[in-house]
Amino acid sequence: MNIGVIGIGEIGGTLAARLAAKGHFIRVTNSRGQAAVEEFAKEIGAQAADIYGAVDSAEVVLLCMPFPVVATLPKDLFDHAGDDVIIVDVANYYPDVRDKRIPEIDDGLPESIWVAQQLGRPVFTHIPQVNR
Repeated sequence: MNIGVIGIGEIGGTLAARLAAKGHFIRVTNSRGQAAVEEFAKEIGAQAADIYGAVDSAEVVLLCMPFPVVATLPKDLFDHAGDDVIIVDVANYYPDVRDKRIPEIDDGLPESIWVAQQLGRPVFTHIPQVNR
C-alpha cells in the first residue's frame, strides 16, 4: 500500500517505521520539509518527501501532527489526491495543555468534522479522548 505520513514524531515515526517494515511504500514529511526527514526515511526504508509528495499517489495519508496544525496545512494539499484517498487523523485535541482552544469543538463539534472542514475532505479518526 502507498502511505503518506505527515509528521514523524513519536506516533507518526512509529507508524511509519512499522508500516515500512511490513512492506508498505511509505513517504514521510514534517513541518521542516523533505531535507529534515531524509535521515529518518533512509533509516526505516521509506522515502522522504515534501508535504505534497507525501499526499500525491497515496492510498492512505496519516495526519500525525499536533491537532490544531491541521488548520495550517495548504488548502490545495489534497487537490491532486485521488477521490478515494483515505485520510486518517491520529491527533488528540489538548485544549489549555498544548493546544489553543477551538471554540467549535468546545461547543460540541466532533473533532473529525472539524478536521474534515479544514481539509475539505472526509477523514477517519481514532477513538477520541473521553476526558478533557
